[in-house]
Amino acid sequence: MRTRVLTGGGALLGAAAVALGPPASDATAQAPGKPLGFALKAVGSPSFFKLEGKPGETLRARVRLQSTSRRDRTVLLTGADARTAAAGGLDFGQYGETRRSRGTSRWLELSRSRVRLPAGGVVDVPFSVRVPTSARSGEHFAGVVAFQRPPQAKDGGPKFQLRFVSRVAVTVQVTVPGPRRPALELKDKRVAIAPTGASLALDLRNSGNTLIPKTTGRVTVRQKGRDLFNRSVQIDAFVPDTGVTYTVPWKGVPVEGEYEVEGFLEPQGAAPVSLDGTVKFGRERIREFEQETGRPAIEGGGPPIALIAGLAAAVVALALLAIAYVRLRRRL
Repeated sequence: MRTRVLTGGGALLGAAAVALGPPASDATAQAPGKPLGFALKAVGSPSFFKLEGKPGETLRARVRLQSTSRRDRTVLLTGADARTAAAGGLDFGQYGETRRSRGTSRWLELSRSRVRLPAGGVVDVPFSVRVPTSARSGEHFAGVVAFQRPPQAKDGGPKFQLRFVSRVAVTVQVTVPGPRRPALELKDKRVAIAPTGASLALDLRNSGNTLIPKTTGRVTVRQKGRDLFNRSVQIDAFVPDTGVTYTVPWKGVPVEGEYEVEGFLEPQGAAPVSLDGTVKFGRERIREFEQETGRPAIEGGGPPIALIAGLAAAVVALALLAIAYVRLRRRL
């Protein structure tokens, strides 16, 4: 087994402020909102770790914790798998998921998982990256995540509590030599329902072994030859061997029936992807739409059922009034 000491370089991804969105673009990134009181840096690199190693090699690097607070803090460190956020960009999951890693973060071994950071101080934490002998060629992504210990539930307090865990991360890219195979696949498309309304859901996967920096495209949805809406598509960085469901907002309320989808995606560095095909919106989805949104759905290309029932009741009421009026006139 060979061991190399590396410091990383380049400025492709930057460090990630790990919360609910894609990564930030600064190696000292901090989560938005209340300040964490510390920053995380990639030692020897302006942004993130860009390492290269053959199967069986061990690589070494250091992360730096820098206090921005006037009081001492305890900071926890862990490795985390990188995945693709909903609109693209790197995401390192939610609190607690790092313990169930199945990806590149298993290659990382931190010398310390708990650091006492003095006020205004700096602490460097070495870590190693052991490239498995079975590692495939291509780019592999993980992250070193720093966060404060979440608050403990008080005895006698409510059993259900919301906990917000602010974290920061720095990206670790490990490149294993060999051929590059950039590829983006469309696995499925469908009409998706959410409380905010309907959308065209595109199930996408980076089936290649390299990062796709950016993907652009366009999609048009038609019914019976009539254009319903036309949308542009833009997806940020797409991590290899990960998938994401990209949603395109639907215009208005979908009507029961079949829709034609026409469009394309152009992933940077990979072959174009066709979006052409059809999606269906059946009666079961209509009920789901009504339950999720609280709005009436539309069956068979006609008006909502509730509207039809209301109009029928109004017609009956008018007919009864007309009959009563005629009878009254005869008596007079």
